[in-house]
Amino acid sequence: MNRSRQSREELDDSIAELNIRCRVCYKYGRLGIDDDEENICVCKRQKDEHESNKLKEIKWTMKNNTRENIQYVWDRFQSGAPYIRLALDTPCEKIEKIIFDVWKIPKPACIISILTDADYFKINDQFETTFINDIVDIIKRSDTWLLTSGYDHGFIHVVGRALNKAKSLNFDDKYVITAIGISKWGSIVDIKEVKNQKNEEREQRNTENMHTNHENISNYQWNLEINHTHYLMFDDGSVGYDDITDTRSKLVNYMARLNNEHDVFVPVATIVVGGGKNTIENIYYDLKFKIAVLLISGTGYAADFLSRWLLYTKELDNELTKQHIVSDIDEFFIISNEGKCSSLRPLIPKSQNRSKSIASSIKRTSKHLDSKNKKLSEIFKNYIDRLEKDITYTFFRDNDSNKVKGQDKHQQDDDKQNSINKLLNQVMFCLQPAVRTHLTIFNSNLDMHLSEKIFQTICHSRKNLAKIRENERLQKFDTQKDNNEALKNVYHQNEIERKIEKTKLLRLAMKWENIQVAKDFIFQNSLDNIMRKNALFKEALKQNLPIFVYEFLRLKIKPADIFFQKDLDSQNKSKYANFIRELYHDQDYDKTHLKNFLEKDDNNKIIKIDSVVTLNNILEKLIGDYMHQLYFETEADEKKYHEEKRLGRLFLKSETDPHQYIMRDLFLWAILMNYIDMAKVFLSFMEYRICSALIATKILKEYYSVASYGDLKTEYEKASKYFENYAIDCLDKCDDENVNQTCEIILQRNELYGYVTCLQVAADADDKKFLATQCCVQAMDDIWFDKLPPDQNTYKDQLRNFVGVISLGLLAPVTILYRENKTARLKHTPILPKFSNHGINYSDPSLLEDPQSSLLESDDSFVLYWNRFKNFHLSLRTKYIYHLITYIFFLLLFSYVLLFNFSPPIAQTPSIHWTEIFTIILVSCILIEEIHYFCTQDNLGFLGKTITYFTNYFKLMTLLAIILFYIGLIVRFTRVNSEDSFRAARIIMAIDIEIWWLRSISFVVVIPYLGPHLVA
Repeated sequence: MNRSRQSREELDDSIAELNIRCRVCYKYGRLGIDDDEENICVCKRQKDEHESNKLKEIKWTMKNNTRENIQYVWDRFQSGAPYIRLALDTPCEKIEKIIFDVWKIPKPACIISILTDADYFKINDQFETTFINDIVDIIKRSDTWLLTSGYDHGFIHVVGRALNKAKSLNFDDKYVITAIGISKWGSIVDIKEVKNQKNEEREQRNTENMHTNHENISNYQWNLEINHTHYLMFDDGSVGYDDITDTRSKLVNYMARLNNEHDVFVPVATIVVGGGKNTIENIYYDLKFKIAVLLISGTGYAADFLSRWLLYTKELDNELTKQHIVSDIDEFFIISNEGKCSSLRPLIPKSQNRSKSIASSIKRTSKHLDSKNKKLSEIFKNYIDRLEKDITYTFFRDNDSNKVKGQDKHQQDDDKQNSINKLLNQVMFCLQPAVRTHLTIFNSNLDMHLSEKIFQTICHSRKNLAKIRENERLQKFDTQKDNNEALKNVYHQNEIERKIEKTKLLRLAMKWENIQVAKDFIFQNSLDNIMRKNALFKEALKQNLPIFVYEFLRLKIKPADIFFQKDLDSQNKSKYANFIRELYHDQDYDKTHLKNFLEKDDNNKIIKIDSVVTLNNILEKLIGDYMHQLYFETEADEKKYHEEKRLGRLFLKSETDPHQYIMRDLFLWAILMNYIDMAKVFLSFMEYRICSALIATKILKEYYSVASYGDLKTEYEKASKYFENYAIDCLDKCDDENVNQTCEIILQRNELYGYVTCLQVAADADDKKFLATQCCVQAMDDIWFDKLPPDQNTYKDQLRNFVGVISLGLLAPVTILYRENKTARLKHTPILPKFSNHGINYSDPSLLEDPQSSLLESDDSFVLYWNRFKNFHLSLRTKYIYHLITYIFFLLLFSYVLLFNFSPPIAQTPSIHWTEIFTIILVSCILIEEIHYFCTQDNLGFLGKTITYFTNYFKLMTLLAIILFYIGLIVRFTRVNSEDSFRAARIIMAIDIEIWWLRSISFVVVIPYLGPHLVA
C-alpha cells in the first residue's frame, strides 16, 4: 500500500495500538529569576495551572517535573508528510513500529544524519550547489534515509532545497525519498496551529519565511522545513531550548543495529556542517554509539574546531596500545601502593539505605579522584590547556549575551566553567585514539564527491570497530584459558562477521558507484573478502555497473560457472535458460531500440527474449543471416546443427572455451541493451576482439537507422565509431607484429560468431575506415591475386601477364612469377595443408611454390606445369580479365547480330544465323552464372539471399536484361508474319542491349584508368 494514501482510520487504529504517550508538566519550575518570569514555568504555563505549584530549588527536569499522559497527536501536513508527537523517553521499539508498520517506510540501505546549527555555519555557493547535487544523487541511487532536526533554519534550509529538487526529478516515482525531521515538540513556533491542524496557514507561513532572518524568532523556536517527508516530534514537557539529548543517536543505533553482533547492520554516517556547542554534544552521542562522523571542513565552528584538533593531536594515531580501548568521560585510574595502574569507574549508590560503612568508604575514595585522575586527562595531558582555551574562545566568547538577568556573577562564572568542562570532556572523548578513527574530514575543495567521502568514512569506521570487537573477543578468550579449538572458532567467527559486513558495504558501494573506496576497503584484491560473490556479480550486471563488473573479472570471477551448469543433469537441459532468464527476460527494452526488432503478439505487445530461438532470430535481424546460429539448447543440438551445415567443428573443448563463450554472450547482451561501457569491459577480457568490435558496430548502426532523433541516436553513432576505431587500433597492433598473420585474422572464419569473417562483417556494416586500413587493402589484394604475387607493377610483369592471358594460360607457367613458400627454404620436409581447399588459401605453404624447384630441372615437370597453369586460372585477377574479355566480346557480338543478322527465321536448318545462336548460348551461360551466384551467396536463408541479390543495382540490371532478352527471343519466333510484327522483337532487343551496355559500368568502375576513384 502506498504510504501517502493510507486512510486516516487505518493510521489512527495502528497508532492507537502502540499506546503512544506524551509528557505533561505538573510540577512548577520557575523559568527565570526575573520578576516578569516569576510565575511562568519552564513549560511556559502559569504557576497556577500546575498541580504542584510550590517552588523548589531542584532544577527542572523531565523526570522530576513531568509525567506521562495517554494522549497522542498525529496527522498529515498539506504536503502529505505525516507527523506524530512522542514522549522523549519513548522506547525505540515503538518508534520503529511507527516507521515501518504505520508509515510503511521501506527499510534503509543507509542512514545519514545532518548536524548543524541555526547560526554557527558558513558555506559558499559552490559548496551549496555541490552538496545539493550530491544529496540528490545519493537519494536517487539508494534507499537512503536523511535525518535532520526538521527546522527551517540554517543549513537545514539547504537540505530542504535538495529534497525539493529530488522530488521534482522523481515525477515517475522511480525512487523513494525518505527525509525524517527529528525535532522537539516545544521548539516549533506554530505549535498551536499544529495541534489545531491549521496546515494551510502554517505551510504558507513557512514558505514566506524561507529567506527571512531567523533572529526574530526567540527562545529557540523555529518553523518546520516543509520538504521533509516525515516528522518525529519528541516532547519533554518544556517549551523552547531544542534539547532532545541523545534521542536521535539512540534511534539511529537501534534502527541500524550497530552494536548487535547477531544482527545485520545498516551503514550509518553523520555529516557535520558548522555547528555550535549542541553540535559537539550530538557528535559525542554519535561517537558513543560508534556512528561514523564526517566533518565538513571550512564550514565554521564545531566542524572546523574538531577538524583542527584532529590534526593537532595526530600523534595519538601512533599509540597502538590505546586504539582498541575506549575511555569514558567519568572513567578514572588509580595507582596502588605497588605502583600498578587500574581502572575505576564512579561508584553511584543505588539507594539511600546503604550502610554507613559503604558510604564512608565511597567518600574516602572520592577524595583521591579529581579531574587529574581521569583517563582522558592523562591521554591529553600535553594538549588539555590549549584545548580548554580554544574551546573557551570558539564557543564561549559571546556567552555574555546569554547571561540570565539577576543571576549572581559567581553563579554565572561557575555555570560557564561547568559548561566548558563538560564540553572539554566531550571533545577529549571524541579525540581519543580508540574513537577518533570514527571521525573523517571532508575538504569541499577536493575533487572527491561527497557520497564517496561518506562511504569512505563508513568503511573506515566499521573497519576499526571490527578490530576493537575482535580484540575484545580475544581478550575474553585469553582470560578463560580455552583450548586451541575454541581459539579457531573465535577466528572463524571474526572472519565470518568481517565478510558479512563487507558484503553489506559492497551493496551500498554498488548503489553509490564508489568503486575506489570499495577496492581499498572491501575487495582488497581478493573476492574471498565477500560472501555471495556470484549474486553480487549478477546485480552489477543488471544495474549496469561496468566499473564493478571490471573489478569482479579482474579478480578472476568465473561467469561461466555462474550461468552455465556443469552437473550431469544439466546436459539434457537448456544450457542458456538461466542466462536468458537472468539477463534478457526482465530487462526494460524501452531504454534501447531493440524493441524495434522484436516480434509482437496479437495484442501488439513486444515478445520478450525468453529462449534461444528468439535470441537467434534477433541476432539474425541485426547482424545478418550470413552468420550461423550462436545459441543452442543443448550440446547435442549444437553438434547436430554443425553436422547438418558441414561446419566441421571438433567438439573437444578446452578449459578456456566456456570463458570465451560466456564473454561473447555477455558482450552481445551489453550491446543489445545499449550498455556501451559494460561492453567495453567485456571486450577487454576477450581473446578475439576485432570481430567483436565490428559486430558491435553492425548492431549499433542498425539501432541508429531506426532511431528518429535525440541524444540516443547521437550515442549510437558515437559508440559505433568507437568500436570501429577500436578494431582499427587492434589491427594496427597486430600489423606491427606480423603482417601476414594480420591478413589471415581478417579473413579467418570466427567460430565464436557463427563462422563470419572480420572482412565480411565490416563490409556489411559499411565500416569504411576499417576497410581502408592497410591490412584490409593488402588482404583484399592477396585474395585478388591468390597464388600470384600481388606486387606486379612493372612493365615487365604486365607484359608477362599479357602473354599468359593471350596464350590462355599455356605460357603462364613459364613467363609468370608465383608466390614462394619461404618456410620451405629452411626446412626440406613435407608441409601439411594449413587451410581448407575450398576457402581462401593463398598463403597455404603446401600450395605455394618451392623456390628451389625449376620447371626444367624438376623430376615431375608435368605436375609442376599443371599446378602453375591451374593456379594462374584460379587467380581472381585472371578470372576478371577473362570475364571482361568475354563480356566485351558478348556486347560486340550482340550488337553485330542486332545490326546485321537480326531477321525473321527462314525455312532451313538452322533458321537463324550462327552468330545469333552463339549470342543465345552466351546469355544462357550468364543466366546459369547468376543462378550459381544467387545460390552461393553468404546468406544462409532464401529470404536473405533474395534481399541481398535484389539490393544490388547491377544484379537487378542483369536480371532485367536477361528477362528482356528471352522476351525478345519469344517475340522474335512468334511474330514472324510481317515486317511490322517483327519490329516489336527488334525494339525489345534494342532496349535489352542498351541495358547490357549500361551493365558494363560494373567492369569499368574497377579499372582506375577508366572509372572514378574508389572511395573506401
